[in-house]
Amino acid sequence: MSDGLNDILDDLNDLAGAEETVSLNDVIGKLGSRGQGVVLLLPGLMGITPIGGIPGVPTISSVLITILAVQIILGQRQLWVPDMIGRRSVEDDRIRNATERLRGLADWIDRHFGNRLEALTGSIANRIAAGFCLLLAFTMPPLELVPFAGIIPFAGIAMLGLGLTLRDGVLMALAFASSVLAFYGVWRFWPF
Repeated sequence: MSDGLNDILDDLNDLAGAEETVSLNDVIGKLGSRGQGVVLLLPGLMGITPIGGIPGVPTISSVLITILAVQIILGQRQLWVPDMIGRRSVEDDRIRNATERLRGLADWIDRHFGNRLEALTGSIANRIAAGFCLLLAFTMPPLELVPFAGIIPFAGIAMLGLGLTLRDGVLMALAFASSVLAFYGVWRFWPF
């Protein structure tokens, strides 16, 4: 049985209890290979908020997503991020507060998702999902010319990251379908 979101939140709380600040490198180190989906999910979620409409954010996010996706495609178990990103940290109180606010949602997700169609959650499926994320990331810089059009690839990446995190084959199938829809949306908004 795969770890649920509550297990990931427990690990984040453990990190926050051991340190005054928690960096992205700390999180990646603690979560190990379980963190691959999380590190794709977070920029995807950030991009579908108004933050994703700030000029430059989609391009910077696409570089980070590209770095991470290539490592997943190559089969890296422990991901690496550039130090200027990996050293970014948050106070331990903010981590604990955020994890506590997410408990209800994590409980619901853990009850309803996970351990279905496990054939779509293996190593090959993870690499295919990372490949889709890579292709979606390549579309982001040109889409900055169209206000908020970057939401489309960000949403696809968020779905793939969630599917990787929960290791739920049904959700992965939905994520692959949403990625195809995202490619169609990108094609419709393509500025060139």
